[in-house]
Amino acid sequence: MRAVFSLRTGHPVIDSHVIEVEIEDYSLRLLRWVPRGELAVQQGARGESGEALAKHLADPLAEPICSSTTPPDPMFEPFASALEDWEVGNQNAWRYQLDLLYPLDSDFRESVREALLRTRRGEVISYASLARRIREPKAVRAAASACATNPIALVVPCHRVVPSASAPQFSEVKVAVLEEVKELGSEAQQFVAKPRRKIPKRTLRLAAERLQLVDLGKYAFEPKLKRALVEFELAWKISETAKRAARLAARI
Repeated sequence: MRAVFSLRTGHPVIDSHVIEVEIEDYSLRLLRWVPRGELAVQQGARGESGEALAKHLADPLAEPICSSTTPPDPMFEPFASALEDWEVGNQNAWRYQLDLLYPLDSDFRESVREALLRTRRGEVISYASLARRIREPKAVRAAASACATNPIALVVPCHRVVPSASAPQFSEVKVAVLEEVKELGSEAQQFVAKPRRKIPKRTLRLAAERLQLVDLGKYAFEPKLKRALVEFELAWKISETAKRAARLAARI
């Protein structure tokens, strides 16, 4: 069984891809990011008609998530729900659905997954830090391998793990930009996302500009897409900080 999901984040790189998912033997076996332009070619090679799906994906007013299975199989519902939660920043809503998506085969992988889930949106950690968090400080390569083979990437956020030298650089950028937004007070409202799913271009641009000199790595995703996911989550954090700053300024 195969399904294709799309996102409407407002980030051009993320939204230019779709997420292809396959389920076999009642668990998720494949998750791939596919450029939209390649989707129709792949479907044609499989002898499938992609016209209706391509039209849906091209419609900016379409629902953010769609499926190429007809009718959609209920096995995909936990993944669709998890994607929706990720889009709006609901950090832990999907945790109870993970075993439905992908039953783990080892205690080590379970430890890595739990450590990744504790890495909050708008935060990154190094592979060495990930190994320390699971109390296996010498298992850096194994932890990195678990990220690279994570079949529910995005839902289990392996994109938040970066090279060791980059984690403190990211933290410095994040602290600086959030302090800048806080100081804007009521003017911070210009960075607030409305609706929340779509991050304003100004906020995305700010996040991208500040992160351009930080090497975010390329282990689990191709570099451009991984950078886009980190930029989007930092932009979301900027918007959340802006909301609090604007509310605080309104009370003064």
